[in-house]
Amino acid sequence: MEVNRFKDQVWDLLRGISENMDRAFRPFTEREGLTMMQARALIEVGQCGVHTVGSLGKRMGVASANVSALCKRLEKEGFLSRSRDGQDERLVHLAVTPFGQGALDRISTALRDRYHDIFQEKDQEKLNSILSGLQDLNDLLKRMGNDRPDQNKEESV
Repeated sequence: MEVNRFKDQVWDLLRGISENMDRAFRPFTEREGLTMMQARALIEVGQCGVHTVGSLGKRMGVASANVSALCKRLEKEGFLSRSRDGQDERLVHLAVTPFGQGALDRISTALRDRYHDIFQEKDQEKLNSILSGLQDLNDLLKRMGNDRPDQNKEESV
């Protein structure tokens, strides 16, 4: 397959996946007063236990300044706690509060209740195939990103 055609098809699929994920999950996050990005940050911190603003930004692929603003808002609303590192005050540690954990639990329960039947209908092998295909795509894109031409070479005209 030609590279540009592949790129266009991947972008179209990823845009569609993003829109459909938003449509499927946003009603559950909005009930808790969270945007999709806020819910994603809260889930990430909840899964890992503790993050710094920098490590969360790296994990989410978002600039630290944007993650910092997002986390300040989550702290203000009671979902996260933020604390400065005792040895390096540049580091801000994040942790899910009991209120935030309650929101995560309610979202998880609502998703399970709403979509349980759909996942029961879907063959487990098919679900594993979907995940495997996404992992293959991620691996391919990672390889492509690591296989950049040398920045010091001049391009031929």
